[in-house]
Amino acid sequence: GATANTGQSPSVPPAPSPGQAILLLLALLLPLQVARGLKAPEHHPFDPAGLPVGITAFLQEQGYSGNLLTPPGPAGYVQWILGDRVRIFIDMQFPPATAQDFVRVATAYRNVDAFRQLDAEFAFDFVSANKDSRTFAAISTKLDELTPIWFDDTQVLFVNNQRHPEIAERWAITHLN
Repeated sequence: GATANTGQSPSVPPAPSPGQAILLLLALLLPLQVARGLKAPEHHPFDPAGLPVGITAFLQEQGYSGNLLTPPGPAGYVQWILGDRVRIFIDMQFPPATAQDFVRVATAYRNVDAFRQLDAEFAFDFVSANKDSRTFAAISTKLDELTPIWFDDTQVLFVNNQRHPEIAERWAITHLN
């Protein structure tokens, strides 16, 4: 094909406007951002403060399993560490936990009859309680079926000595402050 020579120089496209330049730059950077987002997220450091690390380590190292009544706050951590070997009553998840479950647990840590009613229903092999709970410390002396066997910075672990006399005999703590 022949082209006509008009004597004019070929036209040069106009320079992009600043807005167009920004759009072009964003279009070029978008694939890089998407690729960065597909990488594994950076993890925040784990802070075990306030968690029953020693109690869970003890149960794990000894290979103990069974039903555990523990305060709902740290129960998720306990379940995460111990998996299916230890079944907790409830953690902080709604659902499956209900408001009534939280009331039952809170009452069980304050009242001997409420504890025994919950235990009769769920047959706890182990019970952990916050070390600073003077209320549970007071009622635990009336729960002859519980023997303290381990403690860490946050909690005391009890075993049901009627269901596990061998654990109670081996690990019984005879004096707690």
